Amino acid sequence: EEYATLHDYYDRHGNRPATMLTALQLLEAQRVTRPQYIASLDSLMGIYGDLEVSAEVALARYRAMNYDYSVKEKGEYLEKALSKYERYWRVGALKDAYNTLCQSKLGIRFQRSLTTSADSLTFITNTRNIRRIDVDIYSTDIPATEIQDAWRVDDDDINEYKEEYSFKHIKHDVLDINNANRYETFTHGHILPPLDKGMYLLRFKTTPPIDDNLYVFQCVSDLRTLSLDMTDGKQLVTVVNAISGQPVPHAQLYDVYDRLPMRKVRHWSVKSKMSDLPPPTTDIATRVSPRTTISSVTTRPSTSM
Repeated sequence: EEYATLHDYYDRHGNRPATMLTALQLLEAQRVTRPQYIASLDSLMGIYGDLEVSAEVALARYRAMNYDYSVKEKGEYLEKALSKYERYWRVGALKDAYNTLCQSKLGIRFQRSLTTSADSLTFITNTRNIRRIDVDIYSTDIPATEIQDAWRVDDDDINEYKEEYSFKHIKHDVLDINNANRYETFTHGHILPPLDKGMYLLRFKTTPPIDDNLYVFQCVSDLRTLSLDMTDGKQLVTVVNAISGQPVPHAQLYDVYDRLPMRKVRHWSVKSKMSDLPPPTTDIATRVSPRTTISSVTTRPSTSM
């Protein structure tokens, strides 16, 4: 009622900025649906849009734009508002809303965390407001038995790993990202050349930067396990070369049980009559059944990569 009195007073005396502001206060106090509220704001903008203070109406409308509006619609609305009200004293509120909408973002999804030495590295990025991604590849002596399921790590994890294991920078790639605007999330597919057998760490650094670097472990091995459940509850397991499909003689399997409060490692040999030995390789991580995880496979004699 107080705003209604003020609104009538300012309207009678031709004070359009004050009339608009009190009308906005009255509108915000009404109990109406969101579409009705937005329609009323548009009407208010139609009447007072020539005033600089109508930036308050624009800000109120943006805040009311919920999930019924796409990110693209919100971004375009804010860009028009910022262009129109760049000299308004509270334009910072519009800028803050736009910066939040355009906050840089990166998501990465690899097709596989285990590849052969003949496979290209294929992965998908989901990006927002990112122009470039620098990919640094490091070879490392971390065994797959240490990584287990933690194939994606952060800066704190890497700092802990560096206390015990070594990392050698071997390659740098640049991914140029061409996004249509700053506020929508876009999906891109990427392919990097194959890597030699071994364990690798890939670091993703963006321009503009995100809060934390993204790290992904990638294992490259030509060894795979095949298994068959037996009627007596045991498993028949063999190791093959993933490229040739041939069995691998003298392979060593390591079964890691890693559940609190205990951790134990078992290992056994897999015999084969095949004489076609591939080059020695080191750890891989692979699952052979829902009950057993073969966390490491090596040939003998084993050599470091």
